[in-house]
Amino acid sequence: VYGTDGYDLVADSSSYPKYVKVTPADKQDYTWADTSDDARALKKSAADAKDGLAACWYSENVWSIDINFTDEIEHQVAIYCLDWDTETRVMTVEVQNADGGAKLDSQTIKEFNKGQYLVWNLKGHVKLQITNGGAPNTVVSGIFFDPVKAAK
Repeated sequence: VYGTDGYDLVADSSSYPKYVKVTPADKQDYTWADTSDDARALKKSAADAKDGLAACWYSENVWSIDINFTDEIEHQVAIYCLDWDTETRVMTVEVQNADGGAKLDSQTIKEFNKGQYLVWNLKGHVKLQITNGGAPNTVVSGIFFDPVKAAK
């Protein structure tokens, strides 16, 4: 559903749109399953339902994803968070103005062992700051870019 303009599937492949530069910082990479038919795993291929991947960027501490849009257009940005091994993770993702640090939005998620997308309409230079809420670590499995969808 997400990623028609571009994406990064952690530990697999990425295809970023020309209009954005993405730089994760202070994170590590981890793969739970290279191949999986589990519905929670991100699909590497639309043609093969068993071609799923469970991997993540993670940190025990605060880390960030810098997103710098090079155009002036608002874009939909989605991240997929998956507590694959059900560690009862709790994390907060704060969207900040990357140049001044002003908080634009904040979402806290927990009980996301079935996977959860967080979605925003963003433009300019922003940073997603991911903060641990007391669990072993925080996890992001993919980032996706799309045109802003019109309101119904």
